[in-house]
Amino acid sequence: MAASKTEKIRSIFQRCQRLIRAGGLPESEKPLWYDVYAAFPPAVEPLYNRPVPTKRIRSILYPEDLVRARYYKEIYDTDLVDMKNEQKPTTSQRFVDKYFELRKTDCNNPDLFAATVDALRDDGLKLTTWKERESFSQSHSVEEYVSRKPFYTAEEVFGEFTIDRQAKNADSRADDMDIDNLAADLFD
Repeated sequence: MAASKTEKIRSIFQRCQRLIRAGGLPESEKPLWYDVYAAFPPAVEPLYNRPVPTKRIRSILYPEDLVRARYYKEIYDTDLVDMKNEQKPTTSQRFVDKYFELRKTDCNNPDLFAATVDALRDDGLKLTTWKERESFSQSHSVEEYVSRKPFYTAEEVFGEFTIDRQAKNADSRADDMDIDNLAADLFD
C-alpha cells in the first residue's frame, strides 16, 4: 500500500476507525486522542479537499512587542537573564516599562525611544546602541582592546600575593597602594 492516497479521501480519524473495525489496529493500541475525538468531533471534518476558510486572522501583537522589537534592533543587549529569579526584570523589560511610563507623561514627544534611552542612562543603566558598538569596534583594534587590561592569575586575585619588597625598594604603604590599584583595575 505504498502508493495509497487514502489521506486525500479520508481523515486520520476515519482511517483509525476502519483499522480498528477490521482488526488491523488492536483496541489496546489505539491512539490516546481517538476517544476524545469520538466524543467531541469537530464541526467541520478536517479533510484534505476542505476549502480554506476566508476568516480574517486577528493580530496578536501587543504595543510592548513593537517597542521590544525596536529595542533589540537598535540596542546592543548584553543582559544575562537569570531564569530562576523572576523578581529581577530584564533590561528589555525595564526599557519597555520606562517607555510606557514616559509615554503617559509626555505623549507628544516625537522621539520617545531616544528619550527612554536617555532616561535609563540617567538612571544608571548602561545601554549601548549598535551604532556605538560598531564605531567602538572600528576605532579599537582587537589587540589594543585585549592588551588594555593586564592578565591576572587566579592565585594573584584570590590567593596569596607575593610581593618582593626589597626589589622594589619601596615602603609597605606604596605596595598596599599597588594592590589597591590592581583590585580597582580588576573590578572597574
